[in-house]
Amino acid sequence: LPICGRVGLSRISTLILNFETDRKYSYLCLWCLSCGVNYQYSALVTLAESGLWTLCLHTVHMMDLRNHFQCPGKSPDTVFSICCIPSASSGIIAAAGSKTIQLLSSERLTALGVLSCDTSIQGIASSPDDANMLWAAGNDRIVRGWDVRTPKEPVRMLSPDPVVGPPRPVGPLSCVTSSGDTHRIAAGSEVIKVDGENASSVLLWDARGGQPIADYNEAHSDTVTSLCFSPTNPKFLCSGSLDGLVCITDTSSEDIDDALDSVLNAESSVSQAGFFGPSSEYAYCVSLTETVLYWYIEEALLLGHHEDIRDNVKKTDDIICDYIVDCTYRSSDAGQLIALAGTHSGNLHFLNVSIDGLRLTSTLPKHHKTTVRCLEFDSTNNVMYTGDENGLVCCWSSASASTTAAAAPATAAVTASAPVSKSKSSPATATVAASGKKLKTESKPPTDGADGYGKAKRQHKSAKFRPY
Repeated sequence: LPICGRVGLSRISTLILNFETDRKYSYLCLWCLSCGVNYQYSALVTLAESGLWTLCLHTVHMMDLRNHFQCPGKSPDTVFSICCIPSASSGIIAAAGSKTIQLLSSERLTALGVLSCDTSIQGIASSPDDANMLWAAGNDRIVRGWDVRTPKEPVRMLSPDPVVGPPRPVGPLSCVTSSGDTHRIAAGSEVIKVDGENASSVLLWDARGGQPIADYNEAHSDTVTSLCFSPTNPKFLCSGSLDGLVCITDTSSEDIDDALDSVLNAESSVSQAGFFGPSSEYAYCVSLTETVLYWYIEEALLLGHHEDIRDNVKKTDDIICDYIVDCTYRSSDAGQLIALAGTHSGNLHFLNVSIDGLRLTSTLPKHHKTTVRCLEFDSTNNVMYTGDENGLVCCWSSASASTTAAAAPATAAVTASAPVSKSKSSPATATVAASGKKLKTESKPPTDGADGYGKAKRQHKSAKFRPY
């Protein structure tokens, strides 16, 4: 290829189709002559609206195992959460389910120490504004902060209760995240009964003073399962819950009526949710029924709703997937949203997420032997970490980790955030069900959402297809 990016290939489309005829036994590998990166392709050819065949760079570099670490003990704890400490020399943090956190070096995954807690740990997060701080949410409603240089005891304890007044009715904490630019710590809670009704909270603290700032207790009505701040506009917080909602909250406001910016209906309990896109203008979620949904946030418009991957991937790529671990977005790698799917026997597959569905991109060498529960991608060093139910932490790196390909982003189509009727769509058009009507999507670039993503109560408009 003379350049990285989206390249017209009308003259050799027949050749590519021949390679695609028997994907099980034939592979097409291409090299970019600009950067020398090798790609393996699935889903190579798309028929554009103009009738020309184009090659879309829906690719992920093949990754190999660099190192691994086995948590000690005859019955090791499940590694359910991993995060990277901002300082490159410090390493990564792997959390086990029963009151311990393993500190590991990022290069060799050698043990650096163990953090102990007197309660069950439900989630961990590094601190972007302090390269040595680690936050952990406990089921005793306390967020503990450790300085990893002196990890014997927590140096900070964040409680949801106000300094003066009665304690808040908050359930055990279920997840935690942090934002460096706004010095915010956010934690989600499990559902409890308050006055006979289900109640859960998204709690907010100022990391500098440790005082509670807000309790968004009307955002969700069931256990909060996922939290993350926007990487490009960190005042916005994305939360997912078992109530089937993904909420985008403006944390600069303490009142929930003003703070709640968008409410996105996943129609099923949410397992993972987060931002993606060059300006974090999109949100995705993975449900407990193994569906993947993604929206254009500013208009609260659904881009795609891919049903149970267990059946769809089996039909399209002849592979077995039992679940989706999570999704990751890498702007340096063709601007793709990539799902990591696995089997209960430890197989892992990268699936490219596009308007046409989830398609196999590559398969990791098998090293896990059981269900993988978490992943963390270190974009600075171009490595990925995974943790499984047997206490095994693996570090994966690309053969071309030091080389980054500047490629064109993947394509997407915008649809309305109402219950979606399953329909076949070309890359240029799509139809969805909204208020009983079918809307046809056409071409329209989204507007800049730097100052806000748009209120959810805004009337949904017919949106247009935009390559992204």
